[in-house]
Amino acid sequence: MSASQSWTTIQDTLFHAIADAAPSATQQTGKRRGMSLSLGPAQIELFPLVETPQNPWEWGEPPAFDVVAHSGVIVRKPRDQYDYEGRSHSLWFCDAREANRYQWFETAFMITPMTGRSTYIKPFALDPGPEAAKALWVGLSEFQLAWPLEPLIIGDLDDFVDRWANWFALAADSRLSGPSTMPERPTPRNWRQR
Repeated sequence: MSASQSWTTIQDTLFHAIADAAPSATQQTGKRRGMSLSLGPAQIELFPLVETPQNPWEWGEPPAFDVVAHSGVIVRKPRDQYDYEGRSHSLWFCDAREANRYQWFETAFMITPMTGRSTYIKPFALDPGPEAAKALWVGLSEFQLAWPLEPLIIGDLDDFVDRWANWFALAADSRLSGPSTMPERPTPRNWRQR
């Protein structure tokens, strides 16, 4: 299945599930020009599908795998007293585990705590580029994975849909809070290495 066909399946599955559970959610175009649903103060958006440039990494030690298309998903809410505004994850169509076997993978990033920097969105999505390459690098960098590089299985998207629908519902109820620890899950180096 191509990137665009499987992307349409992911988008339709997620948004139909949320619309069925929350019929009062309104559809609109999001801040990143993607399909979006709003409910109260919350918004969930799937970023538009983008073809990835030939060599997006612009980094001396890029990942060994090839990302041919990418997108992302975000849940936003009004910024709270802790400067937290929501979370976003990257969605990459790539051959991360096996050469020339392309599928969608979900991951997210964070700023390394030692830098003293922070973001309003935690964790956050990155497009394939130098910051993402640094996070996937074996050395220390200002960026690191906050969520493992996990495959999305078309036809079995229940976990993906449940997580994002739940985060959206929490944001709509003004109860979405930043992760208590990051990385949130173990982040094994389970992608192809050079």
